[in-house]
Amino acid sequence: MPAPLILLHLGLPAALALAPSDAVHIGKEPSRQWRALPARQLQLAKGAAWQGFTGAEGAGWTARFDDWSGLPVWAWGPGIAVDDTSADTVAESVLDILRRHPGLVGGLDADTALALREAVAVSRGAQGGWIVQLDQLVDGSVYPQGEPAGLAPSALHFDHHAAHGQPVVWRGGVQAHVQDGALVALSVKVLPAWTGRRVLGAREAVAVATTTGPAAGATTVHGAALAVVPRSDLGDPQARLAWMVRTATGGDQPGDFVSFVDAETGELLNVHNQVRYIDGTLSARHDTRTVDGDMTDSPVVDLVIEDDQGNSTTTDRSGGYSLAGSEATAAFYDGVYFDVRNDGRTGSSGMLAWSESAPLWTDTDATQAEIDTYVFLTMVQQWAELYAADTGIVEDGMRGNVNLNSSCNAYYDGSVNFYKAGSGCNNTGRIKDVIYHEWGHGLHYYAARTGYVDGSIGEGAADVVAMLETGDPEMAPGFNTDGSGIRNAAPNLRYPDDVVGEVHYDGLIFAGAVWDYLQLLEGELGEDAAHDIVSAQLVDVLRTNPEIPDTYEAFVLVDDDDGDLGNGTPHQCALIEAFGQHGLGPAGAGESFLLLDHEAITTADPTAESYPVSAAVLNPAPDCLEGGASGGTVHYSIDGGDTWESAALSASGDTVEGAIPAQAPGTVVDYYLEVDSTTGPAYAPAAGAITPLSFVVGTLEELHCFDFEDGDGGFWSELVSGSASLGADDWMHGEPRGYADDPLAAFSGNHVWGNDLGGRIDGEDWNGEYQNEKHNRLNSPELDISGHDQVVLQYRRWLRVEDGYYDQANILANGEEVWTNHASGRSVGDEHHLDQDWALHTVALPAGDSVVLSWEIVSDGGLSFGGWNIDDVCVYAVDASDPGGSGGDEGGDDGSTGDDGTGDEGGDDGSTGDDGSTDDTDSAASDDLAGSKDDGGVSACSTAQSSAPTGWLALTGLLGLGMLRRRRD
Repeated sequence: MPAPLILLHLGLPAALALAPSDAVHIGKEPSRQWRALPARQLQLAKGAAWQGFTGAEGAGWTARFDDWSGLPVWAWGPGIAVDDTSADTVAESVLDILRRHPGLVGGLDADTALALREAVAVSRGAQGGWIVQLDQLVDGSVYPQGEPAGLAPSALHFDHHAAHGQPVVWRGGVQAHVQDGALVALSVKVLPAWTGRRVLGAREAVAVATTTGPAAGATTVHGAALAVVPRSDLGDPQARLAWMVRTATGGDQPGDFVSFVDAETGELLNVHNQVRYIDGTLSARHDTRTVDGDMTDSPVVDLVIEDDQGNSTTTDRSGGYSLAGSEATAAFYDGVYFDVRNDGRTGSSGMLAWSESAPLWTDTDATQAEIDTYVFLTMVQQWAELYAADTGIVEDGMRGNVNLNSSCNAYYDGSVNFYKAGSGCNNTGRIKDVIYHEWGHGLHYYAARTGYVDGSIGEGAADVVAMLETGDPEMAPGFNTDGSGIRNAAPNLRYPDDVVGEVHYDGLIFAGAVWDYLQLLEGELGEDAAHDIVSAQLVDVLRTNPEIPDTYEAFVLVDDDDGDLGNGTPHQCALIEAFGQHGLGPAGAGESFLLLDHEAITTADPTAESYPVSAAVLNPAPDCLEGGASGGTVHYSIDGGDTWESAALSASGDTVEGAIPAQAPGTVVDYYLEVDSTTGPAYAPAAGAITPLSFVVGTLEELHCFDFEDGDGGFWSELVSGSASLGADDWMHGEPRGYADDPLAAFSGNHVWGNDLGGRIDGEDWNGEYQNEKHNRLNSPELDISGHDQVVLQYRRWLRVEDGYYDQANILANGEEVWTNHASGRSVGDEHHLDQDWALHTVALPAGDSVVLSWEIVSDGGLSFGGWNIDDVCVYAVDASDPGGSGGDEGGDDGSTGDDGTGDEGGDDGSTGDDGSTDDTDSAASDDLAGSKDDGGVSACSTAQSSAPTGWLALTGLLGLGMLRRRRD
């Protein structure tokens, strides 16, 4: 048979198995979770770069954007014509599109920052298609010259680097999909900017990896190469320049380790073992499927046999053969596509000699594991000939090593390897699911054509290969001696709430989605047709080398039949339903399929008879989800009360409209929209009553404002109670960084106050979450509010805190609570306040001579989130007597306003328009109280302005947002 290490030209693949083992250090390769918060998606869709593309040749295209980079992580639409006559021409055509629209890749120069790794022809559409992979290159100035021999990257170990002769961004670049002569989809995962410099040399990095990593004293060092990698362990959207160091250990439990060492600091960032072992207790005795005593006679196919006259032949698919001699012999290490070796050696492997016409090979002449492994490998080979014939795995074949000297393990490293029975586990070479699973890892690498694959997808896909054969979502029943299996894909694990960073468990999200998709198609088309569709699509999806959040889009891509993804695909409705149950695709949010785009009210004219509200109702999959809005309700509450009133919303086409009745001047109104449809209710904001919108009735007179740009505003923090451990008082003044789903940027300017902004500070890593069992508080200076009967606080808020039954986020005025987060009860406990955007929050304050404002977190011993982020804090007097307008619309950067009496916002110098509101002279008293802008005091930065839209974006609608569930001891 051909050499099983034919994968060398792809980069040696990871050795993957069924579950992790405590005996071997296991990690997950660097990755970053992609999120798509509704308000951010809407802003990005309206951005100049995307509008420029869709206003030209990208007309009709839709996208899901990366909230951090702002780039289309997936985009598709009507085909854009390209020259696909060859790999070179199709790649050049894709690059031409990116040259014309550099905003699609964050302004990168397509000629210097992107390089073709490969363009692979695929069977897709009427005329075929291509997958074009462009890698993002690292600035060559950081690449080391003259590194010692033996440490440079090679094709064997670092295929991306070898292809370009310089470092790349780890799994970064552009993937383009061409069908029938047209570009139909793009996936952009580039880093528009990254920081880092190379201080550490390759030998120093190897020393770090082999002394502090899990492979200490490794006998083999394969190489070291530079790459830019994400800091996935802390949720940091930033990335670092790092050395990838590859080391190996041998023995019965081999290790193939990849260590990422920070090229500037020498810190060990990430380690993962590409040999992933399984843990657990084997069970069952069954050669039909598992080790349970149920034996089946199956033909031995594609095996070379020899007769006593020196002739040889190969058995056919029925096990038949024809030879001239009177006796024949065969061994399982002599297959056409597979050779199976006992204990990894030829000499000890079983052989069969016979002279009868119908020989039956039993464990008398070979171990049962040799027989089972060979038979099951030939079965999966026949599946591959139907669905994966052009991937290369069919012709290249594979080696199987059985009865290896350990237990409870199986893995893939270019060969499939199975262990003896022991420690409560059955022999893994005797279980069909295990053998199919390990072979499935090989399929993943062959289809993706790279050694850089997502481990979670690899495990999920390998499980799917087994499920397609067994028709059972349970993986390897009888693996353990008590009869149990390893795991089950049937439960609806969801992305991202159920992601734990362990590839086998995380892979169940993907495997479960495919299983549900298969079941839906079986109900619609029948078992055989569904099996054919899912089998073929699985192989094509693996060609895109997806990560978990990409899998819905990848299946839609391969489901297309006309080169226009804008008009839907044949089975898109089943895909929406199946993947939605796992937090993926348009239905991933879990509530309604409909999306609402609503412009929030910020202030209201005290003379108005009512306050109009409206929302665009967007259906992300109109061909699948029948019916739009049938009406709805605007719910409103007065002055922070617990009672909600309601007013009707009427539906007209794709819009709902209504009004909140007029309220007394000075009233603070909280509200949210609920829209009815046949697919269930939809809300704006998405969490409804938990995170309502708010506004004040009246004209606002600015008393004090803080934008935190020239200083901390005189604000100060304290630990009220809880152990005074490092970071217990975690209030920080600085730039937000997106940790723990906090904002990626301030609402205005660059600086905010927040709980644990994340990042590396004074040698310590901060994860962005507030700590457990702490009560900490941020306090303002004392602010003069004398002479005013009605006073309100208005500020920008991005708050993420657990249900108020457990954790409290409070606002205090002179030590008295004036606002707290929503609380449910012990029987619920998961109605968390999770802002997805900068919300304008209005809170009534008690009148008096002065006020000290405080924001605090009071946490228990359980779940934690990102806490408070506050910006543009203002205190206003509410003037109910001025009929001149709302006084809340934002002015220009130069401080000018219109002359319409609306009280538009002034500029940084404190000036206003001619509407009679307070100017910088009038605010002198507050300057004296809290300090000037130069010393971090007051600045004129009114926030009574129109907020960013809070609704979902119809044209994205591709990634559901899961709520984290509470986990307690």
